[in-house]
This record gives sequence, structure tokens and C-alpha cells, in this order.
Amino acid sequence: MENILELQHVSKTFPKSNFTLEDVTFSLPYGAIMGFVGENGAGKSTLLNIICGLYKTACGDIYINGVIKAEQKWLKENVNIMFQDGQLYALPLIYNIIMRPIQNKDADEKLVWDLLDKVGIASKIQKLPLTIYTPISNELDDYGTSFSGGEMQKILLARSLANTKLINIYDEVSNAMDVESKKDAVKLIRKYNKNTITIVVSHDNEWNDYVDQIVKL
Repeated sequence: MENILELQHVSKTFPKSNFTLEDVTFSLPYGAIMGFVGENGAGKSTLLNIICGLYKTACGDIYINGVIKAEQKWLKENVNIMFQDGQLYALPLIYNIIMRPIQNKDADEKLVWDLLDKVGIASKIQKLPLTIYTPISNELDDYGTSFSGGEMQKILLARSLANTKLINIYDEVSNAMDVESKKDAVKLIRKYNKNTITIVVSHDNEWNDYVDQIVKL
């Protein structure tokens, strides 16, 4: 059966801030990409937090294939999200991407190198003394290194692509990237998430030409 994500009349209220997300309804089949577009404060982050199980809805339901999936535990286990303020950890690069212990050294290393090549940062990593085993911190380790904002975004994108789930969300994924990198990011997201439900989020209309549906907040 085709995986279909549906939100029906979802709302969320924050009394202390007087912010209300009201009556959001849409459906999205697997293989398609939906764009959430809206200015800062329009409710994009609130909607993302509901879909990934961090917030409960005030009313409304989330469905997968017609079955209500309101349990926060289920949503957390089946949603992969790349937050715009995602963090890298003071660990070797390979662990920052696979986000688990190494299970098969050859296969895991190949996966990481392939993704680093796809996001356009492999050449820099190859020049580091410890390559993909280089710690992402030069405060605690003499062999560690640091990255620019755009490079960090590419590493976070590689991490997300290495850990795809049923529902994949990319929050302002291209903020620190140049135009060509943005185009490449869109192609990668579509390629690696072709059998999943995918949502990309932006404060402007930069994704209009690349997504299948748009929800404006």
C-alpha cells in the first residue's frame, strides 16, 4: 500500500505567546516532496514539531495510510528531521553522519564517503590527517577541525540522508549554501527519499520550482 501522510484539522495554541496554529489540513503520498513556506513566526516550526512528535496537537489528527498515528513515540521513531540549527558533536566525522556505532567498517566508510562526495565536501575531508575519523572539534583534540556554516550544513545533510525514515523533514536545509549547492541539495533529497514522505521548509519561495506541493503558512 502506498504510504500517505495526512493531517486533518490540526491546531495548536500557546496561550502565553498568543500564537495559534489553526486548522492545517493536507495529504502527501510517498515519493512526493512538499514545501512548507512562510515568514518567521508563521508556524512552520510548530507544525514540524507536531509531525515529529515533539508537540501534541490541541485538536486534529495525523494519519498514515488512513490510520491515526497520534502517538508521540511512533512519530519520533518514524520521522527523520534535519533542523536548521542542528548540531555537530565533538566526535569523529563518521559518527556524526551515521549516528550509531560502526557495524560494518567497509560498508559504513563507503556510505560516508559516498555522501560526502554527493554533498560536495569529500575533497576537504580527504586532506585531513584522519580523514573521516577526524574529530569535529579542535578544542579537545589536536587532530580535530572546524567547519564553516555552509560546510556544516552539508555534513548535516549527509547525516540526514544516511538516516532516512518513513517521513523525512528538512528545515531550512539550504540557509548557508550557495545557489549551486542548493540545487544539488534538492536533487539529493529527491534521490535519497524517493520511497519516503518528504517535507522541506523555507521562509521564502526558493523551493517552488523543486517541490510537488506547497503549504503556505
